[in-house]
Amino acid sequence: MKIQAWKCPYTGKIFEEKDRAKYIACRRKGRKDFLRQQEADNLRNTWKAWLLAEKMNITDPFQIPEWFLENQKKIMEATNAIHGVNRWASDFFVPEDEFVALVFTGIKYSELVSNSHSCPVGGVQNFIGDNTMPKGYPGWSGYIKGSLIRPAKYDSGYPYSAALNLVGIHTGSGGGGNKGFGYDIKIFLGDWPGLGSLSAKIENDKRLSAIRADRKSRVAKVKRERDLIVRRLQTAGDRSYR
Repeated sequence: MKIQAWKCPYTGKIFEEKDRAKYIACRRKGRKDFLRQQEADNLRNTWKAWLLAEKMNITDPFQIPEWFLENQKKIMEATNAIHGVNRWASDFFVPEDEFVALVFTGIKYSELVSNSHSCPVGGVQNFIGDNTMPKGYPGWSGYIKGSLIRPAKYDSGYPYSAALNLVGIHTGSGGGGNKGFGYDIKIFLGDWPGLGSLSAKIENDKRLSAIRADRKSRVAKVKRERDLIVRRLQTAGDRSYR
C-alpha cells in the first residue's frame, strides 16, 4: 500500500495526503518567514559598516537628529533585526511607525562624560566608580525630546529607546509615551568618529582661552607692580621736597 505525505522544506513538518491544503499554507508561511529572516541577517551583517560610513559625515552633534529622521526606516529595520530576538511583539517597529520630531537641547562637551551606565564602543562601564577604571570618556551630554507616531494598537510598546541606543545616542533618565518622550543623553566621541574635528577644535579653543587668560593675568600683574613703583617714587619725591 502506497502512502503519500508532504514535508514542508522550511519547517520539516509532515502532512498526510488529505492535508495538502495545510501543507501548502505551511510552505507559503515558511517561505515568507525564511525570506524575512534572510533580509534580517543581511541587515545585521551590513549594519555596522553602513552606520560607520554615515557617522563619518556627521561633524556636529546637532546634525544627528536630522540624520536620524532621514534614515529612520533603515534604523527601525535594523532595530527589529538586531534587538528583536528577546523583545515583546509590541516593541517591534511596524511599517506605519514614523518619528515626526527629534530635538537635542543643552548639549555640552566634556573630556569626561560619565560612563556609569553606558560607554562607547570598545569602552567599559564603571557603575561603582572604581578608581582603577576609566570614569568617563570624551563626548557630549544633554537632553533629547521626540515624538513617534504609531497605530493605536501598537501604542503600548515603546521601541524608540532601542533605536536611539542602537545608533549611539545613549539614553539615561527620562521616559514618556511614544507621542512625547524625553531623556538625558550621552554621545561619546568614540561612537561618532566624524565629530573628532569638532572635539579637537573645542580642546584647542580651551587651550587658547587659557593662554589668553594667563597672558592677561601676567599683563595685569606687571601693571600693578609698575603702578606700585610709581606711587612709591612719588611718595619719596614728596618727602624729599618737604
